[in-house]
Formats: sequence, C-alpha cells, structure tokens
Amino acid sequence: MKVEQGPQGEMDIRLSGAFDWTVAARLEKCLVERAEAGPVTVDFTHVRGVEVAAAARALAGVSGLRLRGLGWHHLRVLRYCGVETPPARSLHEGEPRF
Repeated sequence: MKVEQGPQGEMDIRLSGAFDWTVAARLEKCLVERAEAGPVTVDFTHVRGVEVAAAARALAGVSGLRLRGLGWHHLRVLRYCGVETPPARSLHEGEPRF
C-alpha cells in the first residue's frame, strides 16, 4: 500500500497484490488516521484479487471517497453493503471499470 499526499491535502492510496482482510485492516487504519486529510482516492488498479467483504468493511463510513480500478460487480456489492460508490453507469458507455 502506497500513500501519497497532494499539495491541496488530497490523498491517493494505491493498492497492489491481493486485497484480503489483512490489507483491509491496514487500509481502514490509514483512512481513520487521515479522516480529516481531504479528498481520498483508493486505487485498486493493480490489485489482482479483491475480497469484497473485506473492502466493504474497510471503506464503510467513509464519505466522499473516490474508487479507481474496481469492476461493476465489486461496486455493486460495495453499494449493497452501504459503501458510498460512484453512480451506476451503463456498460454501453464504454467504461467498464472505475
């Protein structure tokens, strides 16, 4: 997990490898510690497997979160679990991943 802070306080968290419960706990801790840091983007682009329930636990209660690199299935399950996700788009719009 790589965390970068931008000049205006925005935070970019880049994940790689498998996203399991261990990584989810580290992500959750990072988000809690930086709750007032400003806009946060969590980038799953280089993650090869996502334990969606673990992601839902780590991202629960975080508002204004931007998610990158997740498929429609992941976003839909996260929404069902109460995680704020981008609005659903039609697959025909040509952008199957965020």
